[in-house]
Amino acid sequence: MSGPAVGTVREWMQDVLETGVQVLHRRRREMWWGASVTLPENEAPRPARPEDVLWRFSGPDGEACGIGEAARFSFERPPVLGSMAVAARALGRERDLPAGARLGGGIAFLSRTPGGAWRGFPAGQLVLPVLTVERPGDGTVRVHLATQLKPEMPVRRLYHLLLPTHDETQAPAKGPEARVVDAQFRSTPARFRELVREALVFIEQGRFEKVVLARSLELRLEEAVAAERVYEALGPDAELAERFFVRCGEGVLVGASPELLAQVRDGRVQSASLAGTAERGSDPELLLQNPKERTEHEWVRRFLADALGEVADRVDIPDVPVVQAAGPVQHLYTPAVGQLKAGLDIWDVLQVLHPTPAVGGFPRETAVSFIRDREGFDRGWYAGAVGSVSLAGEGAFHVALRSGLVRGTRVVLYGGAGVVSGSDPEHELMETGWKCLPMLRALARA
Repeated sequence: MSGPAVGTVREWMQDVLETGVQVLHRRRREMWWGASVTLPENEAPRPARPEDVLWRFSGPDGEACGIGEAARFSFERPPVLGSMAVAARALGRERDLPAGARLGGGIAFLSRTPGGAWRGFPAGQLVLPVLTVERPGDGTVRVHLATQLKPEMPVRRLYHLLLPTHDETQAPAKGPEARVVDAQFRSTPARFRELVREALVFIEQGRFEKVVLARSLELRLEEAVAAERVYEALGPDAELAERFFVRCGEGVLVGASPELLAQVRDGRVQSASLAGTAERGSDPELLLQNPKERTEHEWVRRFLADALGEVADRVDIPDVPVVQAAGPVQHLYTPAVGQLKAGLDIWDVLQVLHPTPAVGGFPRETAVSFIRDREGFDRGWYAGAVGSVSLAGEGAFHVALRSGLVRGTRVVLYGGAGVVSGSDPEHELMETGWKCLPMLRALARA
C-alpha cells in the first residue's frame, strides 16, 4: 500500500492506520499493515525518545533509520543466517506490508550467542521498525510504516513514537567530555606478539595460510556517553565508510566500516576485498609493492571470486588492487560485481561470504577455530556483519569493523590485523592500535 506526499507524518499515519483498522474489522484477525510515503526533508519524522531509534545506517548512498519496534527476531544457534533468511522472506510475502520497509540488525562473528560485554546481543538479530525513514540525499525522505494490527489494539500508541512536526524541541546539549578513568587491553602487547608468533608457526606448518587476530580495549568513562552522539561524531572520519548504530537491550554497537560485505540492488551483487594495511600518509606505492600485504589481500580476493561465483554470473573482479584510505590507515582494495543468479537474494550471498578471510582467515574453518581457542575474548558482533534489507530482499551489509560497544560508562573498542607468512608481530600490534583511533576520536568529540 502506498500514498502521496502529505502535510505531516502523523496525519499520514492516522489515515493509514484508520484504514487498516477498518480492514481488520472485516477480516476479524490480526494482520500486518503498512504504507509508504515521500515527504520533503524538513518534514522528516523525529523520534520522541532516543531509545526509540533501534538502528541507523549512513553512507555515500544516503541514510536509513528504524524508529519503534514492529517486530524483533532473535536467533541464538546455528544456522543463524539461514534462520534470519527464513524470517525476512516470510515478512516479504506479507502483501499488506510496503516492500520498502527495512529489517535492520546484524550477526555475530561466530554463530553462537556472545557472552561477556555482549550480554543482550543474540547470535543474530533483525528488527522491523514501525517507521523506516530513508534519506536518499535528494531533498526528500521516504517513510515506510509497518505494524501488526490486532483486534482491540490501541493504535494511538504508535503516534507517541514521534515528536509533533511543530515541536521545536532541540537535541540535548552536548554532555560532559567523555573522560576516561581506566583503559585496559584484553590482550597485553607481549601476549599479542606471542599470539602472532604462534600463528606464524601454524602457517609454517601448513595448518592455514592466513589468520586475523584482534585485541579489545575496554574504557571506563567518568560519565555515561550517548551512543547517538558517538555515531554523529564518527561523521568527519567516515569518508567512504558506512556508519552504523544497532541497539540491543542496553548496549549499542557503533562504528564506521570501510568494508562492504554484500550489497544486492536491481539484480546486481557487490562485495569488496579490503585487506593489506599501512598507516595513512605513507607512500601508497610501497603498500602496493609490499609482498606480505599483497599476499594477505590475495587470499581474500580469491575467496571472494570463488564465493561470488556460487551465487552470481559474470563476476567482475580485477586482478590488481588499488589503495583506498580509511581513517588513520589505507588498505589494498578490490571491488567485485556480478549478476545475481535468478531466484536468489541477499541472504544467499551472505551465507557464502560470512565471515570472509578479511576478518577470519583462510582456510576459514581452521583459522576461525584458532581465533576462538586462543584470542582470549569474545568478539561478539565485532567482525560480524551489520546492515539493513528491504522486504523485497535488497540491501547491504558491512563487516562490523572500526567499531565499539557502548554501554553507559563502559565502551569496548576492537582492532585487528591479518597474519600471513612474513608478518612482523610488532607491526601487527601497531595496526590494531591504528584501527581503534576512529572510535577514540569520536568519543573525544561526542
